[in-house]
Amino acid sequence: MRDLFYRLPRFAADFPVDVIIGEMAILGVCKNISETGMRGEFRHRLPLETEGLIRLNHPQRSMELRGKVVHYAQYQMAFHFLFQSDAERAKLCEFARAVNVVGLSLKAAALPPRGLKYLPLPVDRRRR
Repeated sequence: MRDLFYRLPRFAADFPVDVIIGEMAILGVCKNISETGMRGEFRHRLPLETEGLIRLNHPQRSMELRGKVVHYAQYQMAFHFLFQSDAERAKLCEFARAVNVVGLSLKAAALPPRGLKYLPLPVDRRRR
């Protein structure tokens, strides 16, 4: 039987985001966010698996965390967050509540239903 994948829900967003790779910063706009990653629109595209610092710049609050590119299409890139600790994951949930991204909570970060695996962001199946 084929494995089923469970993806945490994503929530609409619209605030500036910077992706910092070494000395280079790529400016963009966060379009949706979940507890495991985000999708944004950027002028420049990075190669898959590129890791960097993601700076979420909401007018009310900002946050920095590590992430890597897991998908891109035209001017959009999707990132998977690389949490260093559970405290950092909790900080993202706190950030989301502060900027009114409704739906993110620590309860949603619990394990998926039995027999399912997380699939944090959409996967382009044509590349396989």
